[in-house]
Amino acid sequence: MKRFYLLFTTFILGTALFAEQPFFLKNWIIPENVVWGETNTIPLKDGISFEQGGNSGLTFLDVKPYEQSKVNMPPYLLENSLAGWDMTYEQILNNFKTSDEFDVYEDIKALYNYGDPEGQVTFFNTVVAIAKQNRSFEVIFSFGDLKNEAEKNTATPVAFGIDYYNQSGINNALSYWDSNTELEKTIIALTAFSSSSIYYVPTVFDCSVIPDRLESESRKDPKTRLADSYSKITNRQELYNIIDTETSYYYKSYEKEKNLLKKYPKKEPYEIAELNNLKYEEAGELYYIKAMDAKIGKNYFKASELINKLDYLRLGVGAGYITREEALKKAGPYVEQILSMYSSYEDFAVHYIMEEGYTGIGILGCSFDSVLALDSYNRNKKLMRLEEINFNGKKRGDKNITSIKEAFYKPQSEDETYWINLVREIGVFPQVSNLPLVKEGISKYGELKLLTAIIKEIKN
Repeated sequence: MKRFYLLFTTFILGTALFAEQPFFLKNWIIPENVVWGETNTIPLKDGISFEQGGNSGLTFLDVKPYEQSKVNMPPYLLENSLAGWDMTYEQILNNFKTSDEFDVYEDIKALYNYGDPEGQVTFFNTVVAIAKQNRSFEVIFSFGDLKNEAEKNTATPVAFGIDYYNQSGINNALSYWDSNTELEKTIIALTAFSSSSIYYVPTVFDCSVIPDRLESESRKDPKTRLADSYSKITNRQELYNIIDTETSYYYKSYEKEKNLLKKYPKKEPYEIAELNNLKYEEAGELYYIKAMDAKIGKNYFKASELINKLDYLRLGVGAGYITREEALKKAGPYVEQILSMYSSYEDFAVHYIMEEGYTGIGILGCSFDSVLALDSYNRNKKLMRLEEINFNGKKRGDKNITSIKEAFYKPQSEDETYWINLVREIGVFPQVSNLPLVKEGISKYGELKLLTAIIKEIKN
């Protein structure tokens, strides 16, 4: 028996060590014994080039077109006419749509450029295919920044890549999706942005499944998560106290600053900030609101307030403070409100991206938070069936639908660029290295309290 156990154990370890590549990557540049997610590397060969890596093991592989890399696409894709370097966006998308082996998605991805505060964000359109039998791998075809639908008929890939996210076993979020009721699915989808940062499998309603890939310090059950939160909830009554209280700081801040812009329609945001004893970062927020308010519309931050309540209800069920039935009954009106504010999940995601832009602009002076929000949206599409969520938009207000690319803020004027750049360069605390930029502002705008206060803070 002991000998059998040793043989069996050796077989299991050997299988893990020499795991085969998924079917769509076989007989390519990746040896069969390379294990994704671990500290493996793909051996380089003379004459070819590609990038590989990841923070915790091998999690990405990027290849340029054949003329640059001398790497053709995987044989499986070529032999089944799914993709090739000479095929267009529309051809690759439609070919994967007709395949029974893959789910296919159209993603817009964003890259924040720290060295270009005026441009800030660049975009690239992608087609992403995920094998139904192994959802840990995303096969990505990048096409650059396509300006219109017509370009999809002519653009060919500018890069091909593999991204690896461990979706095996309990980590496979999509495998839990169909076990939820319609209301539970809706709540899960509405809280998808926040759940990705709280470290539990997002498609399990009561937050009770924690991914096994997490480090120990991140592995907290719902009860511990609530106790460690800003609200420090430890029982049923404290949970309800938070849920029944309006807690949105950002809603109040946005409302106050928006009203100031209305009060002084002929003044520049920095002048309004100076008149009302605001801080330099609030001047940056005023510029953001002036540029983006028409797109954000009347429902700004109202949904975020309701989503916070849904988050607490889910954690409350997992912690045992309330029953699932109680949580669903309490959540029903919140869900109806949110569904009435937007016309689709993408519309919902676009507004989330813009709200993250506002919260980030006063801290970082940049659109990096919006980039992270878009990354979350792209991931959410693969973890759950978002097309099943029924938004109705009855209380949306305006009829204009903002696109994903339009949801990102970009300074337009010289003044706007200066104040946003000031927030970006200073960050959380002013440093001596910030003095030249502050003095530049003084030479241009005069001895504003907005600027002299920064100098005083540096000297203190």
